Amino acid sequence: MYPSLIKLLEALGVNKREQLYAYAVTQLGNSLSGVKAPIELGCVEAFCNVVNGFAGATVFDMVHTAEIRKALDRSIRFQKLSDGEPMKRGDIIVSVTGEGKAGTRGHIGIYDGKSFMSNNSKTGKWDNHIPLGLWIGRYLIEYRMPLHRYRIVF
Repeated sequence: MYPSLIKLLEALGVNKREQLYAYAVTQLGNSLSGVKAPIELGCVEAFCNVVNGFAGATVFDMVHTAEIRKALDRSIRFQKLSDGEPMKRGDIIVSVTGEGKAGTRGHIGIYDGKSFMSNNSKTGKWDNHIPLGLWIGRYLIEYRMPLHRYRIVF
C-alpha cells in the first residue's frame, strides 16, 4: 500500500481490516488477473495481488481456492471468523472449488459492507459485483459450499 497512506491510517487509529478494505477499493476497475490463470478463473490471483499490494510484499502467490484457504488457515496475519460472527468491511470470504456440488467453481472476495470485491470473470476487472445475498444464495445454498471467512489481524 502507499506508505504515506498507511502511516496516516495508522495515526488515525484505523485497524488493518479497514486498511485492507481501503486499499481494495483503490483497486476497483483494475485488471489484476490473467497472468497466472485465465481471466474467468482469476479470483485468487486478483485477491493475492490486492493483498500483496496492500502489504508491499508477496504474502500469497497462488491461483486455486483450495490453496488460498489453506494459506489463510495457516497464516498468522489472518484469523478465521467463528460461526455467527458478522462480517465487517475488509473481511474475506472463500468458497472452495471441490467442497460443494460436483462441477461448481468456488470464489474469493473482500467484503465492502454490502457486496464483495473480487475478480469479475466477465471483464477481468476487480469490482464489487456480488452482493452478500447473491453470494449466500449461489455458493452456500445452490452450490452447497461452506463459507470460509477470515479477518486480517496484522
